[in-house]
Amino acid sequence: MKQFLILLMLLSSFSAQARPSLLEKFGFDSADSPPEVDEAFDFEAIVTDPETILAGWQIMEGNYLYQNKIRFEIIGDDSVQLGEFTLPGGHMKNDAYFGLSEVYTSDVQIKLPLIRTQSEPTRITLTAHYQGCSETFGICYPPTRKTFDLELPAITTVSKTATTETQTSAPTSLLSSTPLSQQDEISQRLQNDNLLQILFGFLGLGLLLAFTPCVFPMIPILSGIIVGQGEHITTRRAFILSLTYVLAMSVTYTVAGVLTGLLGGNLQAMLQNPWVISGFV
Repeated sequence: MKQFLILLMLLSSFSAQARPSLLEKFGFDSADSPPEVDEAFDFEAIVTDPETILAGWQIMEGNYLYQNKIRFEIIGDDSVQLGEFTLPGGHMKNDAYFGLSEVYTSDVQIKLPLIRTQSEPTRITLTAHYQGCSETFGICYPPTRKTFDLELPAITTVSKTATTETQTSAPTSLLSSTPLSQQDEISQRLQNDNLLQILFGFLGLGLLLAFTPCVFPMIPILSGIIVGQGEHITTRRAFILSLTYVLAMSVTYTVAGVLTGLLGGNLQAMLQNPWVISGFV
């Protein structure tokens, strides 16, 4: 124990400046890690006039943005709706994750016309949904949501065309006609549903998972734990042992899932490091 404490003190004595160089010696150079999603796809939005927003991305070299994953929403003022848009053309790519897809590999700008029924200045929130991948590191970023608070100046008159469109049909959001993938649908539900619905949803999925072959390896493990207690074990104790094992496994995988979600693509890149792979070998 004393030797362990001494070793811990020696490790903690490294300065913050020395740590990066130590990681670089083991192959964890900052250049070997993919950029954060905000660095790979720098999203900006500005108001160019009372009825137009200019949105766009600065795409870092070696990355690409999926066209059919781009979607916009406006919240904060019911008198402001998003009009219909045509996205600029990209180029087709046979993607390893989503098959043949139209992508952007360089900076892209999109004009977002607004349909306003009130002329007073107002404040809105523009939400952009998008997803892209890094061709350099061979990883795909999770679906991303970015919000911008924008001030819309007053307009002199309300367009009759805008009023007619608002009354006859609700304006559709960008790419609303594009069917959402299962991943996007799940992501939207996690963002929009309340916490109680999400918890019950995962509980139901967990119960369904209990009837799949993936659970079969747990049966002999639990049986061995219960049988190992001897002949006089009670039903209550057997249940407590089973519950303890299942909860411990659940917490472990929950922590692993949370860490993976927080680290995102960086975890995947780190696991592909030669030093990590050598450790598994």
